[in-house]
Amino acid sequence: MSDSDLVRIFIMLIVLSPAKTLDYEVDSKSNHTAPQFLSQSSSLIKTLKDKEPKDIASLMGLSDKLAALNFDRYQAWKASKTLAVVGASLIWCGKI
Repeated sequence: MSDSDLVRIFIMLIVLSPAKTLDYEVDSKSNHTAPQFLSQSSSLIKTLKDKEPKDIASLMGLSDKLAALNFDRYQAWKASKTLAVVGASLIWCGKI
């Protein structure tokens, strides 16, 4: 496995790390770029949409409550290239 492959895996782990709280009140009118990994995200979400909350809990080491919340998020997720979407890193609230 090359260094660039490891970097890609690390980036995806960061993107997939669940947060307990999200702040959707962030200014979404800022000048943001379109999502770079939209096709990869779509593929991952397609797989996760087929999982039950208990499977998500086991896969990600989450509580049942947080797994249920993420299950609902996966079911509602739609790929979008519009700038009206706020980047995940901007709404994430928690400790790094």
